[in-house]
Amino acid sequence: MAKSVTETPAGLAVAGFARVVERGLTERGLSMAQYRLLALLSHGSEVASRVADVLLSSRPTVTSLVDGLVTKGYVDRRPDPSDRRKIALSLTDEGTAALAAAHAAADGAVQALLATASPEDAETAAAGLRAWARIFDTARERLLEERREQRG
Repeated sequence: MAKSVTETPAGLAVAGFARVVERGLTERGLSMAQYRLLALLSHGSEVASRVADVLLSSRPTVTSLVDGLVTKGYVDRRPDPSDRRKIALSLTDEGTAALAAAHAAADGAVQALLATASPEDAETAAAGLRAWARIFDTARERLLEERREQRG
């Protein structure tokens, strides 16, 4: 059976949704990658290698992201107390405030999009987003566990 020409492939729908969130973040001077990094650091300081693992990014990419966030005053670099050869990354007070503002901007962008939908579709979409968040959390934890096991 052929697809309707009005049916959007899931990948394009996700890309469109990501663009809506990105627009909200851009208003706060953050990229999607910077937002993800700030959100990760909001759970506590991390070493760059773990940040790269969690964000599924290369270490050079993480270094570039961190450089930009350090310049903005959102992230601190300090020697890791457990291994002074490593650098621990942590949020500054300004970074915490920037993350809160970014959350509000991203949520506002999503709410504006949901406001264009019927109440039924808006509720279905919101429930779907909550389910996807759980799926992503589970998948990320599994991937991290696999990487820890591979490193021994």
